Amino acid sequence: MGTKSADIKPPGIPVWVYKIMTPRQWHDAQRLNDLYLILDQQDGFVHLSTASQLAGTLARYFSLEDSVVILRIATAALQPALKWEAPAPDRAQSGSFPHYYAELTTDAVQESWTVRRSSFARPLTLLDEAEADINSAVTG
Repeated sequence: MGTKSADIKPPGIPVWVYKIMTPRQWHDAQRLNDLYLILDQQDGFVHLSTASQLAGTLARYFSLEDSVVILRIATAALQPALKWEAPAPDRAQSGSFPHYYAELTTDAVQESWTVRRSSFARPLTLLDEAEADINSAVTG
C-alpha cells in the first residue's frame, strides 16, 4: 500500500511501467479485459513497477512461482491516474512506486514476456540495495 497523501513523482518519469502476473492471472485478465488483481482490488489501485523495481517485486511477491508474465505499459497512456507513492512503512523498500488509480484493461499492454523463475532469483538484500541506489539517483 502506498502513501496516498502526496504524489512523490520522481524526476525523469520512465517511459514504461510494468505489471507482473502469473500465467493464469494473465489468461484471466485477457478473458475479462481487466488487469486488476485481488491485491489491487484490496488496495484500491493497480500495483506497477519500474524496470529498476522489477527484480525486487519478483523476489518479494512471486518467488514461489515457476514463471510469470511481465506486461509493459506506456506511462503516457496512464495519465493522469498514475501516482508515484512511497511503499507502506512496514516494508524494507524505499523510493517511489507507480500506482494506477483507474480502470486498466489489456488494451494498455504494449508488450508481454513470460519469464521463468531462474531468471529472477537474487538475494532480496541485494535487490533492496539496488532499488535504494536507483531511487536515490532519481530523487537525489
